[in-house]
Amino acid sequence: MNPAAFAMILLLIGLPAWCADDCVWHETEGSAFADQVSSQEARRLAVARAAFAAVEQQAGVSISGATVVKDSTLLTDIVISLAEGFIAKKEELGWSEGFHKLSPTEPAIPSYTVRLRSCVSSQAASDPYFTLNLSTDKVVYSSGDDVNLTARPSRDAYISFFHVSEDENVTMLFFGDYPTKLCVKEAEKCYFPPTGFGLRARTSPGKTKAIETFIAIATKEWFDFAGAFKGQKKFDLSAFFTVTAKIPAKSRALAIAPFEVRSQ
Repeated sequence: MNPAAFAMILLLIGLPAWCADDCVWHETEGSAFADQVSSQEARRLAVARAAFAAVEQQAGVSISGATVVKDSTLLTDIVISLAEGFIAKKEELGWSEGFHKLSPTEPAIPSYTVRLRSCVSSQAASDPYFTLNLSTDKVVYSSGDDVNLTARPSRDAYISFFHVSEDENVTMLFFGDYPTKLCVKEAEKCYFPPTGFGLRARTSPGKTKAIETFIAIATKEWFDFAGAFKGQKKFDLSAFFTVTAKIPAKSRALAIAPFEVRSQ
């Protein structure tokens, strides 16, 4: 990783905390460096990483994720929103600060480590043998470029695709008049959009660049996302989590593919 840039892990697993009847407490640590970012942003990332570690402990498996870098600036808003969805309660037990050198030739930068006590939904366990991989054909797109996604489940599955904008609006992707519910055989690759349809990267009006995210959800049984969202094609993260929580954790797998769009 470029020392001048900072990476963020985007993770999803389990049921949202507001859907849990109880939770289990975990103590974890999270660290971050204030490398060309504010100390406040570094602290937020440290808390998010500690929260992710707690969810991993609860699930008993490594959470699948993706890494994205944006011009040396932390992408905290979306990732923290996702992390908060699985933490019912949390409290900071203490902080330690120091300095760290990313390389012998670089100056030391401030580092922040938090000890976090988090109560994670007791229903957060998923099926470790039911996984999903998702990738884009590029990491950085020019506005107007065609986008192609590749998803591969570890077993037979139905796959739905969603787009998360930089301002945290979620859109369910359709081809024609149909939602992106594709049936895929075990270990086969699912390409989106299907032949004959297009998906293009766009920057928002007035913006020269944006970091956005695709989310794919694989389910063992068919789930009517379009009906669950009551025909809405765009909704906020809260609504997305509420609907996703209707699927048992052991019956779904999620994957994330972040990307950057730049105006030409």
